[in-house]
Parts: sequence; C-alpha cells; structure tokens
Amino acid sequence: MNISVINLIFNGTKIMGYRQLNSSRFLHKSSTYFATQVPISRFELDKFLPYDALIQRLDIVRKRLNRPLTLAEKILYSHLDDPENAEIVRGSSYLKLRPDRVAMQDATAQMAVLQFISSGLDRVSVPTTIHCDHLIEANEEANSDLKRAKDVNAEVYDFLSSVAAKYGIGFWHPGSGIIHQIILENYAFPGLLLIGTDSHTPNGGGLGGLCIGVGGADAVDVMADIPWELKCPKVMGVKLQGELSGWTSPKDVILKLAEILTVKGGTGYIIEYFGPGVDSISCTGMGTICNMGAEVGATTSVFPFNNRMKRYLEATGREGIATVAEKCKHLFSSDAGAGYDQLVEINLSELEPRINGPFTPDLGHTVHNLGQHARENGYPLEVKAGLIGSCTNSSYEDMTRAANVAQQAVEHNYKAKSIFDVTPGSEQIRATMERDGLTETFRKIGATVLANACGPCIGQWNRKDVRKGEKNTIVTSYNRNFTGRNDANPATHAFVASPEIVTAIALAGRLDFDPTRDYLTANDGRKFKLKVPVGEELPSKGFDRGQETYQAPPADGSAVKVVVQPNSKRLQLLKAFDKWNGKDFEDMLVLIKIKGKCTTDHISAAGPWLKFRGHLDNISNNMFIGAINEENGEMNKVKNQLSGQWSSVPEAARFYKAKGKKWIVFGEENYGEGSSREHAALEPRHLGGRAIVVKSFARIHETNLKKQGMLALTFVNPADYDRVLPTDSVSLVGLKDFKPGKPLKCILKHRDGSTDEFLLDHTYNDLQIEWFKADLILNEDFEVLYTCLVNKMSELSAMMIRGFRSFGLEEKGQTIKFQKPLTLIVGSNGSGKTTIIECLKYATIGILPPGGRGTIFIHDPKIANLPEVNAQVKLKFTDTLGATAVVSKSMTCYQKKNKMESRSLDGTIQRKINGQTTSVSMRCMDIEAEMVNLLGVSKPILDSVIFCHQEESNWPLSEPKSLKMKFDEIFSAVKYTKCVDEIRRINKGNKVQILECKTELKHLEQNKTKASEVKQALQSNELKLKSINDDLNVLNGELEKMKVYLENVTKVRQEIVELTTKLDNVKSQMQIHKATADSLRRGIGELFKGSESELDYEIATFEMKIQKEKESLSQLQLEIENNDEQLIGRCKQRDEIISHENKLKLEIEYWNGKLTEFDSQISVMCSKANIPNNFGNNVALQNIRKYCQSQADFLKTKEDEYSCRLNELKQEISDVEIKKKSEERNMSVLKEQIENSKNEIKKIEEQLLQSKTAVDELDALAEELKSVNEQIEVKNQFISASRMKDEIEELTRFSERKHTEINDLNNQLKKAKQHSAAEMQLDMWKREKATKLKAVEELMEKHEKFLSTHFKHTPNELLWLVCCY
Repeated sequence: MNISVINLIFNGTKIMGYRQLNSSRFLHKSSTYFATQVPISRFELDKFLPYDALIQRLDIVRKRLNRPLTLAEKILYSHLDDPENAEIVRGSSYLKLRPDRVAMQDATAQMAVLQFISSGLDRVSVPTTIHCDHLIEANEEANSDLKRAKDVNAEVYDFLSSVAAKYGIGFWHPGSGIIHQIILENYAFPGLLLIGTDSHTPNGGGLGGLCIGVGGADAVDVMADIPWELKCPKVMGVKLQGELSGWTSPKDVILKLAEILTVKGGTGYIIEYFGPGVDSISCTGMGTICNMGAEVGATTSVFPFNNRMKRYLEATGREGIATVAEKCKHLFSSDAGAGYDQLVEINLSELEPRINGPFTPDLGHTVHNLGQHARENGYPLEVKAGLIGSCTNSSYEDMTRAANVAQQAVEHNYKAKSIFDVTPGSEQIRATMERDGLTETFRKIGATVLANACGPCIGQWNRKDVRKGEKNTIVTSYNRNFTGRNDANPATHAFVASPEIVTAIALAGRLDFDPTRDYLTANDGRKFKLKVPVGEELPSKGFDRGQETYQAPPADGSAVKVVVQPNSKRLQLLKAFDKWNGKDFEDMLVLIKIKGKCTTDHISAAGPWLKFRGHLDNISNNMFIGAINEENGEMNKVKNQLSGQWSSVPEAARFYKAKGKKWIVFGEENYGEGSSREHAALEPRHLGGRAIVVKSFARIHETNLKKQGMLALTFVNPADYDRVLPTDSVSLVGLKDFKPGKPLKCILKHRDGSTDEFLLDHTYNDLQIEWFKADLILNEDFEVLYTCLVNKMSELSAMMIRGFRSFGLEEKGQTIKFQKPLTLIVGSNGSGKTTIIECLKYATIGILPPGGRGTIFIHDPKIANLPEVNAQVKLKFTDTLGATAVVSKSMTCYQKKNKMESRSLDGTIQRKINGQTTSVSMRCMDIEAEMVNLLGVSKPILDSVIFCHQEESNWPLSEPKSLKMKFDEIFSAVKYTKCVDEIRRINKGNKVQILECKTELKHLEQNKTKASEVKQALQSNELKLKSINDDLNVLNGELEKMKVYLENVTKVRQEIVELTTKLDNVKSQMQIHKATADSLRRGIGELFKGSESELDYEIATFEMKIQKEKESLSQLQLEIENNDEQLIGRCKQRDEIISHENKLKLEIEYWNGKLTEFDSQISVMCSKANIPNNFGNNVALQNIRKYCQSQADFLKTKEDEYSCRLNELKQEISDVEIKKKSEERNMSVLKEQIENSKNEIKKIEEQLLQSKTAVDELDALAEELKSVNEQIEVKNQFISASRMKDEIEELTRFSERKHTEINDLNNQLKKAKQHSAAEMQLDMWKREKATKLKAVEELMEKHEKFLSTHFKHTPNELLWLVCCY
C-alpha cells in the first residue's frame, strides 16, 4: 500500500476537534512578521508568540469599529474568540476571550484543580503553571521557615505536584518565589492575555500584557478550552508628566492614584498609563504600579512597550521576544486620538513620597504631614516593625534602593530601631541579592531575611512582639493594609509605602520621621541625615537564577496517580450543592447584616486558615469571622434567629443548614474587594446561603458568587439597606422570570407583622442566569456541564485495519494515525483511500460499502489460500466527554459450497474514564447507537456528510424527492413534523384555556382602559397641581418682597429710635453744661472792673507766671530723672560686683577641687611608677618626668629592635612560602607527567588488544612498556608523596612558630605604647594646669583692689595659696 499522510498545520483548527476558530481566515500573505518562531518561555519551547494571529484578529476588529483603539483594547480584542461577530460595547457587552495562559498560586490552585479533576478532561488546553508561595509562614528566617513549610504542607504539595504532572501543568516548588515575580521574570510578554487566580495578577502589566485576576472557576474554564467571559471593561487613561526623582518612587504613583480614585474608583476599568513620564519608570516599577491597580478595583492595568521593557526582557534571557516585540511595537501602544472613558493626570516631578493607611490603602499622606495626621488621629507613633518585599516591591531595583538606605546607616554603625524583615520576591532575586552583598547589608542593620514567599503580606506571620488586641503600628512595602490582614491583630495600624521609605522609618522607629528633612542620631551622638537613595534598575553582573525549582510536566501524564485521602484535614473532593427547585426563595433568615468595609479577608480570612484552602468544609469555619455585625458592632458574633442564642457566624450558618433554612447576607459598598479567593463565595454556598445583597460589588467576587450559584444582587436604592433588620424574614420574588436587566423584588417580614418591599438590581447575562438555574458548577452533573460549555466534538486518533479489501492479514494489521489539526490522505488509485472511509463508516455506524455485502468488503479467502478470512477494524477516538475510547469490530468471510458468505463476529466499545476502563459488547447493547452518542453526531450526518462514500457523494444532485429525504434525515425533519403535530394536539386540547385567557385578556383590556382614564385624570390633576404650585411660587415671591420691605421699614424705625435717643442725650448734656456755667459764675467773688485791655494785660502776666513755674517744674523733673539714672547705674554696679564675687568664690572652689584631684593623680602615678613622693608635688613631677623619659628611650630602643626582628621574620616567611609554592608547582608538574604516562600506557594497552601483528612487534611493545614503567618508578621515587608531605608540614610548623613570635612582639609593643600614652596624658594635664593658673592670675590682677579690700591676703599670696592647694 502506498498511503501518504501529510500533516498540514493551520493555526489552531481541528477537523474533528471542538475548537472551530475558522483560523484559515487569519492566514494571508501579509503575515510576514516572523522569519522564525519565538518560544513564549524557556520552559515551553513548543509554544510560540501569537503575534501574527493577534494582528490578524485586530485587523478584523478595526474594520468593524472604524475608530482609534487604546492599548488595552488592542490586546483585549485581539484575543476575542469570534472577532467577526462579537458584540463590543465598553462597559456593557460581555466578551468571550481566549487567554494565552493560566497561572495559579498554591492556595487557590487546590480548589481550582479539584474542579478541573471533576471535569473529566485529560490535559489542560493552554499553558498553565502552579506556584507554591502562599503556604510558607514567616516564623524565624528563610531556611528554617521553608523546611518547616515543606514538612507541614507535604500533603498539599504532593497533591499539587501530582496533579500538575498528570494534567500537563508546570509546577514551581516551594521556595521558588512569589507567583507574580516569577511570571514577570519568565512568562510575561507584551500583548499577553493571562488570567491568574490571584487578585494581584495585573503585576504583569509592567511588561505590556493584560494580566487579570480571576476566581478558580474562571481558570478551570480556560484550562478546559472554554472561552472566558468578561464584561467589556471601560478604559481609564492616566497621563504621566515629568519624571521621578529623589525619594519619590513608582510606588508613590499608585498610592497617589489610590487617594484620587478610592478603593472602588477603578471598578469596571482597565487603567492604561501613557505620557512622557512613563519612560522615567523602570519595567519592574511599572509592575509595582499595575500590581496595586487591584487596590482601586481595576480589572487590570497596563503600560505601553518601551526600551525599559526591552532591557528587562534581554536581562532575563528573552532577547528573542524583545526583538519581535520591537518589530510589532505599533501593536503595544494606543492609537493617536484614542478615547478614554476617564482621564487622570499626575505630574511625577511634583509627586512627593507617600505613606497610605491605616486600614485602607486609599487613605493618603505625604511623609511631610503623616506625623501631624498621626497625632491628630491617635495613631501610635512608635513603629514596631518595618517589612519590605512582597510581590509589589521585591524587584532588584527595589532592593538596591532600600539597601542603599541601609548602607548609610551601616556607615554610622546605626541599627534599625524597629523589627525589620526582608522578603525576596523570587529565588532569582534572592540569589542575586546574596551575590551582590545586599543581603549582608540588610543583616548589618538587624534585618531578618525571610523565605521567597508571600509571608506577612497575606497574614503568614507568626508575630511575637505584640499581643493580639494591642494597639501598634507597622509600615510595609506591601499592597494591602486591611484590618488584621498582616498579623490577624485588628488593633495593628498598617501603613504602606515604598521599600526605601519603609527602611528609613524602620531605622528611626517612628511614624513621624521624615527622611527628606529629619536627622538620625548615631550611637556616638553624631547626627546624620539620610541621602537620596540610589539603586540599580538591573544588576550589572546579570541575574543569578539560584537553585532550579521548576518541575516540567511529562509528555504523557496518564499514568500519574492523584490520591485524596477520605480522612484528610487538608484536602476534600468536591460534592454537589443542593439544586434550585425552580421556586422563589421565601422566608430566608438574615445570617448577618454587615456594617462598613467587607473584603474577602473579612469573608474568608487568610493567615492560619490558608492550610484549609483545599478542604471546603474545614475552611468554612472562618466564614465572615472578620465582618462587623451591624446589630451589635462586634466581629463573629450573631444572634441565632431560631434558638435565640448568640454564637459565631459559622456556627449559626451550620445550625440553619441543619434545620433546612436558607439564609441571606446584607452588606454595604464594594463588597468583596481584595483577594480573588473563590472560597469567599464557596463557603456561603456550602453552608446554606443563597443570596448576597449589597450596595455594590467588587468585580472578581461578584463573578465568583455567580459561578457558585449564589445570587449576587444590589439595592436599586442604597437607602433600602437601612430598612433591613437582623430579625427579618426575607423573600426574593421573581426568580421564575429571571432575565437580564429585570430587577427582582425583595420582601421583608418584620417581627411586628409589618412588611417592606423594594427592588434589587443585578448584572446577570443569559449564560450566568443559566448557571444559577442549573446550579451547574459543583453539582453531580459537572462532567455534563463541561461537555455542554465546551461544546466539545469527538476527535479521531488512529485506526487499525486488518483483512479488509487490500489491507493485508498481518497479525498487527496496518494503522492510520489521524493528525491534528488536519489529516490529508493522498495516493494513487487502488491505494486504499476509499477503504479507509468505508472502514470509518463501518466502525462508527456499522454500514457496509454500497452495492455489496461483507463478502466483497473482506479480503478474498481464495486469494489468501485460506478457508476463511477474519477481518478486524479498531478505531481509537476521544468522545464528547473527553474520555478515550476504542471501538472494535470484526467479521469473517468463508467459502460455503459454491458461494462466499460473511457474518459479524463481535463488536465492543472500551472507554477509559478517570483511570478506570469499562467495556460493552454488541451482545448487550446497540453499539451503533452508542457510537452516535459518543461521537456527538447523528447517523445521517456520519453516513451522508462526514464518511460519505465517493460513489454516493453526488447525492446533493439527485432528484428532488431523494434530496428531500436526505435533508429530512440529516436535519431530523421527521422529528420536527412530529413536534409540530404534538404542538397542534396540545393547542387543540387547550382551546378552553385559550378562551379563558382571551376572556381574561378582555377584562384586562377593560381594566387597562380604566387605568388609562385614571392615568389621564391623574395627569390632569398633576397639571392642576403644577398650576397651583406655580401660583404658590408667585405668591412666595411676593411674600419674599414684602419681607424685604418690612425689614427695610424695621431698619428705618430703628434708626429713628437711635436718633431720638441721641437727641435726648444731647439735650441732657446741654442742661448739665448750663448748670456748670451758672455754678462757675456764682463762684467768682469779684468781677474785674477795669477795661478790656487791662484785663488782657492781667491775663498775659498771669500766663507768664504760669509758664515760668512750668519751666522750673520741668528742670526739677530732669534733675530727678538724672538722679534716678545714676541710682540705677550704681545698683547695677553693685549687683555686678556681688555677682562677680560669687563667680570668683565658685571658681576658687572649683580650682581647689581640681588641685586636690591633681594631687591625688600625682600620688597614684608615683605609686604606680614606684617614685617617692616625700618632697612635695614639684619634686614628684620631676621624678615622673625623668621616669617617663627613661621609659620612652627604652621603648624606642625596643621598638627599633622589634622592627628589625619583625622584618627578618617576614623575609624568612616569604622565603618559606616561595619555596613551598615552588615545591607545589614541581609536584603538580610531576603529577601531570604521571598522568600523561598513564594515558600512554592505556593507549599502548589498547593497541595491544587491537593489534594482530607479528610476535616481534609484540616483544618490542613489551620492551617499550617495561621502559616506561621503569621511568614511572624513577619519577615516583623522586616525588615521594610522603617526603613532600613531611616537608610541607615542617614548613607549616616553622611558619606557625614565626607567627607566634610576631604576636609576642606585637604584645610587647602594645605595652610600650601604653606607657607612652600615660606620659602624653601627664603632659596634657600639665599644659591644662598652666593654662588655668594663667587664667587665675589674670582674674587676680583684674580684681586686685576688690580682693585686697575683702581678703586679708594680697592677690599674690592668694595665688600662692591656690597653687599650694
């Protein structure tokens, strides 16, 4: 046989597959970007960059939208499953997308892979990785913590490792690092669409990809090849001006944006950064900004491709990707004129270093005003701990900037005042830090280096320095600071900042420390200010990858066993939830009405609970334990509405579930913000909850609730939250007519018998409503669910043919393998092409070739010279459930009298599901009908379309009657006719009901008419009311005018009263002045009787007298003032003299003390030096001076001798070391000669073994061998190893003796120097004494008169007395 099987690779198309992307339409001659294919990572060399397909899909979308596109839109729309038909409306439509890869961390991966196992699929359909980073607790330090984690979590790690191997998933062992850092280092690339089961997946946006956090159920969809559904996000543009400098870092950009937007301001948006400021930010800095986009609720964040990204790709060993991305650069930036739904501008040049917190990442402060805000709000100013690292800030640049701050402290011998922990982001970062000395720098200031894991950032911190409930402050470079998140202590005030700011504050130990202005005080009392930190964007020596911790999946993992023990406390296989009964939810209990912020940490706490992430029932014991109960203001304390007792929230939920009572939860704004953990949705569903009603949701959590069959509803009027009471009975009405955009009704029944009603909104689309109605995610029909969602068709793998037509009778037969995505069979006539089609038809639906029986289908026994021929066909395929199956059919053909006869021997179907094989036979089942079910295609389609024989392939050209019959078979027209008949029968039987409905409709129309009349009357009344209101407004206007007029009148009246009062006052004063004048007139004894000129003269004379008296008075006053000034001067002189006298007394006392101290020191020195002190201090001083001089001379002599001896010893040691090195070199040369000789011997021996020459040649070789052996013996004797060893030991002992002598000489030299120091100190004291005596003499001379007056002795005598003392 001559059958050629050619595998034509078309981009993703499968002929018998389920992923019908019509990819051929993306292949055209313009796809010339790549001359060679570039792998997407060093671990997946068979997976290549998808840029050609992305560009082609984007071209389709461009033509449809006909407008400029943002960068986010380009990446998102180029991953559409059906770009030609997808509805694209930002903010409203739902997109079906095909992500490039999936990433999961160990805590969320457990539940995700448990769901994937339930799907029955053999292997993941896209590149997928699991990263072990969440289960490692920070307890002591990196090595011991990692070892402990591996022991404690061995069951989980083994489970994840085996699942990864079985299903084709890459596995990163514990200690590898944090998932987001590893993705940035290895997997992220420009244009990537990645989903990850962690809310900080957007970190990859720093390399120009769209990386989106999702729940585990979404990840399972993508791994199962189901298009991933996402509500089309809006796009927010953030324009960056200026450039970063000084203490300001990329972290401050997102902290500022969080303050602007708040924690929910980015919900429903992709944040896209652009502008000239982008180029001043490193690639990892962009990752930091994108990482914390989750803190504002954004779907994800992204930066345009630039040289900073290119350099990072090259530094991490991805030069190929960098080169190709540069060629496609237009794909990775927004179009000119692209529009944004919201725009924010930030000037990086004006941005200040920031610290946000506590309890929420959007409460912003600068380093300048944080201290003031802390004092105003009562935040503890002492910082107990500073922690740097995490997925947000653990890049090489982050660590070098922080280490630069630490090095400045090291230079001043200064250690951190707070506990200081450092978490490297990955093994690559850790190894590079260790190599470049950063780790040692951190340790010098007292830091502890933790394992390459999430650690304290997610609550994996065994904190010991404070008690739970103790109020304290910590500062971290992490991303979140929710209540109790880091250490499970609700009283911990956590603040987030950049690593360099955290390091500076940890050094100071205070929250109000501003490194840009404040000083630190070293141990020696000197103050120093931290300089602006300097870091390296990328290591100059390149990255050190450290230990290899990646486990690649095997090519075939079918033999790998995955075991979950039934009694495990850590892992639990998933069981079905109760299905919805199709009715409204009535009389549900309120489990808890939550007050204030409720994150996924409040709903399902992390920290010590992380170990139960794979066991749904155990982890459900942490449900809502962190939420605040509106009823009592406490956490984890609710009133059981059935028993009346107070209990924890999980206990109450389990009690309600045991009693068969459904329950509901009410909450406030941005419910479920934070982590992507789907446990926060699974736990309420598991414990009997059916609905969550809040004011608004965070995106990921809302989707998780929908996926798990929980109703996620919002108040149409947020004020209705206040109408809910914890004791209410709640009903949700309208579920039977649950439709997109149609609100549901909520009915509250209060304890007093009253009721309240209000509407609840939702964002469900048709598919999500089907999820709820079918309760599909974790029910027993999970396998059927994935079959339906995947819309998976069967896929043929291989077929074995033996004994049919021209296929021979070999025992193993001949096998045809069907290639993916397309198999093209070519060959000459008679080569067996038709037989392959006939065998496919026979194997699947049991139809033999047309125009004959099995006798002409089977190999002719006469030609084979056999009495009978047994023929067999085996077809291996994958059925619609993803199970591997093999159908086997066999026939026999034999000679009976004068004719050939045939019959079927057997037919079986074997299927392998979850490692178990089942088999059915044609004796107990119609295997043709079963094959139709397994293949998912009807028999007429298989017969007439897929496996159509060439002789019947022209049936579309047959006569109308036959053609109609064919189409009726293919499209099941008979079934359609029967359905129509059945519908007619039902309609006939329901005529009475139809008449009743018509009558009811008539009454309704009458009621409608009446309602219309009432409506018209109401509208008329409303018009009248409006007219009355208008009149009322006019009257109100006039009334206002009257009020103004009355106010003016009142003011005038008040002015009149004031004027009247003033007039009365003037009149009374006038009367008083008049009475005074009368009184003065009466007081004049005698009137002047002269003329008026005389009177003037008398007055002038009197005034002159008065003037003279005034001048005399002024002169007296001047004299008094002069006397007062002289008196004050005398008093000051007196006070100065008294003060000076007191100072002199104090100085005398001081010098008396000094002289006493001086005498005692002289006595001590004399006693130490054995110098007699019987002749007074002056003689003693002379003796001491002589003694010191003699000791100095002796010291100099000894020092010269020791120096000469030391030089001699050094020269001897140097000679010995030279000799030693020479001997070692000789020994090395001799060893090398021996080695060469041995090699020659080996060669000769090989020649001897291979040689077949004459005896004389053998003898010559033997003589040569003997000669070589003798030479070896001579050389061995010459280089006796023991002799060399003895010589080396002797030289070593000689060297040690010389070093001992040098140490003794150094000790003697040290003692001599101590004597010299004593002499120097004595000289210093003498100089100090002379200076003080001179100062006393000057004081004596200055106050000689004063001292002579007040003391009996002269100044010289006093000075002599002072000297004596």
